[in-house]
Amino acid sequence: MQMRSTTLLLLAAMAISAPSCAIPGDAAWSDLHADVYAGSILTDLSLTTPEISITDDSGAIETTGDFDINDGNATGAIIGGRLGFAPFELVVSQFDYAASHAGTLSGTVTWGGVSGSLDAPIPISSNLDLSVQKLMLGIDILNTPAFRMGLLFGVDNFDFADFSITTEGDGTVGGGTLINSGETREIVTNKSLPIPMVGVRADALLPFAGIRAGAEATGLKVAIDDSTQSIDITYLDIDANINYILWDLTVTEVELRVGYRTIMMDLEGVIESNNLNADLEFSGPYFAISAVF
Repeated sequence: MQMRSTTLLLLAAMAISAPSCAIPGDAAWSDLHADVYAGSILTDLSLTTPEISITDDSGAIETTGDFDINDGNATGAIIGGRLGFAPFELVVSQFDYAASHAGTLSGTVTWGGVSGSLDAPIPISSNLDLSVQKLMLGIDILNTPAFRMGLLFGVDNFDFADFSITTEGDGTVGGGTLINSGETREIVTNKSLPIPMVGVRADALLPFAGIRAGAEATGLKVAIDDSTQSIDITYLDIDANINYILWDLTVTEVELRVGYRTIMMDLEGVIESNNLNADLEFSGPYFAISAVF
């Protein structure tokens, strides 16, 4: 036990002391540095194999069925920045997604406490309004004026303003109406889902081109269990970007940032008493203007 404790202490000391080898310079990640950016992201959302059971306030299962929700896309805002003193860096970002996805509900359905096999699938719309905030602490393990590589520790927070399903037609069972058009069932509303993550990042300055390239990949497989949720999450967030210097001013550089963001999330469990089993993938390009100090 003592040898194991000593080994852990040595590993911790090595992890802390490794960044001290960082080399100061005039790169965007050297010495005391900061940048901020704002722009637009076009996000495609793929929602596959959704299994949804919605529970009413009494605890009874209110809505089940075979939900087939189509892919969709939306354009939203993306903002972010970083502040650091090499080899340490604080990284933040946020992007928004709001769209309505067409789909169908079929099979044996429980709706409003009554069950039956639908005569035919009925059209539905799935409304999804959320934002994703990232907060990470970076520690460089290699830092030169031309290249840096580091580790990331932090959290992605999914802030669900609304995730609901609305019927777009009547659902009949044996010719009788079970579901009326225009009925809405809330799945998740005003709910934050923080997901802890670890990852890696790398940045490189391309010589003689005025271009800086960067990429980071973070993720984790976690189980969240508290009073309102018990859910297993497999999560991966990848961001790659190229930054081109538009103007080199006295105190700052103004850059064009072109990037691509992909988030893959496998959810299985209970959120706000509702059973949810689905694979979500957000992906798309973004364009932003940044100021580098």
